[in-house]
Amino acid sequence: QNAEGSCDTTISATATEQPEPPETPGQPATETKTVTTTAGDGSGSALFGVEVSMPTTTKTWGGQSIIEYNVEVENTGQTNETIALTVEETDGAGCQNTDDFTVELDEDSVNLDQNESETVVVSVEVPDGQAADKYCWEVTGVVTNDPTQDASDSEEFSLTVPELRECEMSLSKSTISVNPGAEGTLSATLTNTGNSDWSVTMGKSATPASRSSWVAYDGASSGLLPYDDGEGTRTFDLKVSPDDSVTAGSETVINILGKDGNAVKCSKELRVKVGQSYGASISVSQSLLSNIEPGSNGTTTLTVTNDGNGPDNLRISSSSAPSGWAVRLDATTVSVGSKHGSEKSSDVSVTIDVPINALATEEIDLTFSVRPSSGGAAYDEVVLRVTVKAVHGMQADAPATDQTGRSGSEVRFPITIENLGNVKDTFRCSVMQQTATPAWGVHYEDADGVQFVDIDIEPRSSIEVFLVVSVDGEEELAYTRITSRITNRDDSSTADLDGDGVPDNQREFEFLAILSDRNFAMDVRLIDGGLDERTGTAVLPPSGSQTYLLWVMNTGDGNDEALFDLSGLEGIATRELTINGLPVEGPVSVPVGYGIWDFKNQTYLSGNGGPITSATENGAQTIMLELPDYSNTSYEARPFKLKMELKLTVNPGANTGEGGVLDLTVTSVSNAANRSGKISITLDVQIVYELEFESENLETEMSLTYPERLEYTLNFTNSGNTPTEVLVFASESFRGWNILIESDFDGCVLEDSDFICDVDVGEVVPLRISVRPPFEIDIEDTFKFTISVQPTETGVVDRENIEFEVLGVPSKGFLGLGLSAEQVQTSLVIVLALPLLLLFYRVGMPAVQGTMETSRRGRKNAHVQQLIDDGAPRTIHEHNEGK
Repeated sequence: QNAEGSCDTTISATATEQPEPPETPGQPATETKTVTTTAGDGSGSALFGVEVSMPTTTKTWGGQSIIEYNVEVENTGQTNETIALTVEETDGAGCQNTDDFTVELDEDSVNLDQNESETVVVSVEVPDGQAADKYCWEVTGVVTNDPTQDASDSEEFSLTVPELRECEMSLSKSTISVNPGAEGTLSATLTNTGNSDWSVTMGKSATPASRSSWVAYDGASSGLLPYDDGEGTRTFDLKVSPDDSVTAGSETVINILGKDGNAVKCSKELRVKVGQSYGASISVSQSLLSNIEPGSNGTTTLTVTNDGNGPDNLRISSSSAPSGWAVRLDATTVSVGSKHGSEKSSDVSVTIDVPINALATEEIDLTFSVRPSSGGAAYDEVVLRVTVKAVHGMQADAPATDQTGRSGSEVRFPITIENLGNVKDTFRCSVMQQTATPAWGVHYEDADGVQFVDIDIEPRSSIEVFLVVSVDGEEELAYTRITSRITNRDDSSTADLDGDGVPDNQREFEFLAILSDRNFAMDVRLIDGGLDERTGTAVLPPSGSQTYLLWVMNTGDGNDEALFDLSGLEGIATRELTINGLPVEGPVSVPVGYGIWDFKNQTYLSGNGGPITSATENGAQTIMLELPDYSNTSYEARPFKLKMELKLTVNPGANTGEGGVLDLTVTSVSNAANRSGKISITLDVQIVYELEFESENLETEMSLTYPERLEYTLNFTNSGNTPTEVLVFASESFRGWNILIESDFDGCVLEDSDFICDVDVGEVVPLRISVRPPFEIDIEDTFKFTISVQPTETGVVDRENIEFEVLGVPSKGFLGLGLSAEQVQTSLVIVLALPLLLLFYRVGMPAVQGTMETSRRGRKNAHVQQLIDDGAPRTIHEHNEGK
């Protein structure tokens, strides 16, 4: 029952102070307060009452799965109450549907005494991906033991779900191995774990930051990440291309980021394993090795550096050096560490050997390369230039130091000056003194008769010059002695290492010119040298050689010595002049007069170490008559000639088409001015392939009688100028004819199906040819075929063919009937077998016939019996007729 009206309540309070001793207590104090209570709707104004309140009625979701609200439930009635609690959605302004939420009370009823309160928790479970909005509920408490059911109270509360931008990321590859400079690919897939569509921006990060550049996005790096009820995804493609700034095999972590603006919302680690890069560089400590003396060497150092990020094996190679030069590396392969380590470089010593004949004008560039040890293209190259030091040297020779000449004539003293150095030098020829008074005229001339004082000579070559002296005396045997000196003006060295009193850059000779009316002269002729016996030709291949026979004659007034001057074909062929197999190295004595010709040996007779000669023909005949084996047909007195041999050998390096003229001049040591004795040989370097069949007395049309075979010998010759590998073959067989080629020649072999012969120049190869006719042929047949030989080097171009024709005829056979031996044998067998067959027929035929008749009767009786057993009404006769 409710109270009515109002009432006043007065409250009095008295307080007495209790001080600490020794203070005395004070006077008591009294305070009075009046409170007026008015009857109304409050909880305390009824028998039943409840109050529901919440400290916080509004919350904002922060991503939790459950949000809790505290509800204070108070019994405002006058008695013990049971209060039922419920929560329901409200649809107030701005509130959205809460069907997806789960709302629970930890207690759905409480029992409270008067003025007692209790806190009840309301739990709101927020579903994943809940849309951003405001959601409202109302919690109501009802006093269940109120008979009127009017005692209740309620409180509204709300939850605001903000827009969430969240994501999860997965990578198609969490670890990737990529070589520097190469490219790997992967993808990053983002799942929207927020509650709305939002724009995501992809990023990357690494330590150090520069390595993040290894990753690039292939295509877009940002875009809308759809919500799609929590199922929305977006995939981004990535490319990974690391550099070699780290050692091969190392691993770097790169973070792949999904960002909302600058805020990172999700990320994944990508581990990049860096492979090995390859490369190298090469340098040389000296790019120029200058003035290296011929025959010695120079050394420098190559430095090879690994430009790759891992250990490697590298190969060092050099370009080809010119002929005679040599390049030596103390190592051709080196092992180096990563370019990021301390062992990335290695030194290699290189030595350049300069040939002894190198010229000072030579300058070569050698290219050194570094490449993988397994081969392949070069990583880097460096060029080393090498120059040759100028070296001076000389030699001079005067083969004829005494010359005679008539008054008023000139005598010529040949002097050969050789520049032994490797650079062109200038030489001065000068007369130091002479003994004649007044002095005879002197000057120097070259081979063309041009006077000079200084003359240039190319390195490592020689020239012939002449000291020309005018014979100005008047009395027989007047003379002058002349001292001549040759000086190398470009050689500043004045040392005298040989101790001859003349500096080594000079040579000195003493010549004697004599006035005399005697004649000194020599002549030379070439056997088979044309009509005038002074010219010859040679067509030779590289390394080929040819020997010529010479006659040297003394055409002067008395015994003399001959000098030989060979010129031409330098660098193309070598020239060798011999007598009786021994090389000619200086003047050769050539007697004047007559010698004794030996017809049997085709030479002049010799004795006591030299030829037998006489000044006159009668003297030679007298000597000839005293020979023990003399006869009119064995010897003859002839003007004496000295037989010599000249051999030309083409250098192996000579090229086809090269050539030139070799001049051989023979002079008297006492009169070098007379150079009328001269022959010339023209050389043409060519490889000539020529093969010839010997067709003389060779039958090319032959016959055979079946079944005999035909055999004959066929010769061919290498008529060219070079050893040749020859292919020997026959034309194709047909109609059953067969050709077989064999040879006992040592150079012939059967290689696979080819018959090959190695034939030297002038060699003759005998071939054994076998021709077999067809089997069981009985008519005449003409078989034509060709035997061919050709160099394997040139093939059909130099092929030589020879044709043959073989007539095959049947044998006349037995009794002239044209039967073959096989046919005769077969006929004899038949003739011998006929009587035996006739005898067998006459003896055996009756027995055979009786056996056959007995068998027939047996079969007939068996058949009749069968008819009787079957009950047939027919008679045997009828049966037979039926049959």
